[in-house]
Amino acid sequence: MFLDRKEFDGPIYQQIEDAFEFIYRHTNVGAKIKGLYRKDVYDYPPEAVRELLANAVMHRNYLDKSCIQISVFDDRIEFLNPGGIFGDLTLEKVLSGYSSVRNTQIADIFQKMNIVEKWGTGLMRIADICKEFGTKPVKYQAESGCFMATLLRKVKGKVENDPVNGSVNGPEKVKNDPVNDPVNLLSEKERLVLNSIIQQNNITAKGLVNKLGISEKTVKRAISTLKEKGLIVRVGSDKKGYWSVKET
Repeated sequence: MFLDRKEFDGPIYQQIEDAFEFIYRHTNVGAKIKGLYRKDVYDYPPEAVRELLANAVMHRNYLDKSCIQISVFDDRIEFLNPGGIFGDLTLEKVLSGYSSVRNTQIADIFQKMNIVEKWGTGLMRIADICKEFGTKPVKYQAESGCFMATLLRKVKGKVENDPVNGSVNGPEKVKNDPVNDPVNLLSEKERLVLNSIIQQNNITAKGLVNKLGISEKTVKRAISTLKEKGLIVRVGSDKKGYWSVKET
């Protein structure tokens, strides 16, 4: 279930600004008062959000007709862009600072417009921003046809709303509570399905049947249970989409 959806067009630099504003309309912004001055307090570091948006635009595959997708959840923001890692680089090399830009003209223009600082420094800059902000490092996933970055919400204290089914006035729980942890209440088959989805987030129901050697009816029942418990969410279509797994 989603609460809002928006598509942006026009100049790509304007799309970044529009997407940035859209994200912060759907995330919490608090305030601290120090003396006569008010300071906004965000759940996510704005500089990292801008950098991730710019990176998605620079590195996406424009021959692919699908779009960059930004998904805002209660506990995270996911940036999914078509096109895997460009060139012969691996995710490990990219995270170490190596760079191979797919769209050099866009990257050059962005650098001249001060949208980005320097080629190949984006992910390391994001890591520094997150560390200074006090949130966990961004999680990256690289597939053959897509690249996803997940920015986690800054956790304040030990109690937080349920990240998938949480609401403003919804129930709260303590993290790592073994009694209320929904994973501990799963059957053996449900655990097998969940672990397979964690290992391969784009696996289909048919793929689960073939991999686990269990009936399609059992797989569908397990998926339904995992959805009800808020452990998985399907993003996109059945064929080209993927599973978003709740961190437990």
